[in-house]
Amino acid sequence: MTEKTGTAAAPRKPDGIITTQRNGQTIVAELFFNHSGTETFRDKLLKTILADSLRLSAFDGQEPEKTPEKCPYCVTGAQKGACMKTGLTKQEKTTDIWFDEKDPLIHIRTHNTDLKKRLAAYAGQHPDQCRQTDADPETGCMEFEIAKGRFSFRLTAPYSEERREAARRYARENNAADRLK
Repeated sequence: MTEKTGTAAAPRKPDGIITTQRNGQTIVAELFFNHSGTETFRDKLLKTILADSLRLSAFDGQEPEKTPEKCPYCVTGAQKGACMKTGLTKQEKTTDIWFDEKDPLIHIRTHNTDLKKRLAAYAGQHPDQCRQTDADPETGCMEFEIAKGRFSFRLTAPYSEERREAARRYARENNAADRLK
């Protein structure tokens, strides 16, 4: 019942439903999206799958093993080089930058080491303009909020063939002069 009207609130319909079979049982999961949240659905789903995988393996009396079949985001010896220490492939290490016209902040979620270091340093120097909002040590991901006027994208036009040739000549001349010193 709601306080103001005294009537029962209509139950919220799920945004999606996932079903799977495990040991002869059908498992149904209703998905409810937090449309105002900053964490992506993909991240929340990954965390849920990994947690459920470990919980169900323990429930079955099995020791949870980190194999690609049971836990596709975990590193095994056979995958050496395919994944880094976090257990994510390079393709799974994403950078998400999102904002809308209303909110004065840009939300950045990244696995990129250089960008994480730059944003962390900036947040330390300018806490009124930028702040770290979350970090996941398991995946190496960090999230930041930064004022819109403080973050920019730079678009560069491709070099013309003439400009490339001029740059090559300049590099050859300067490299030769450096060797003579």
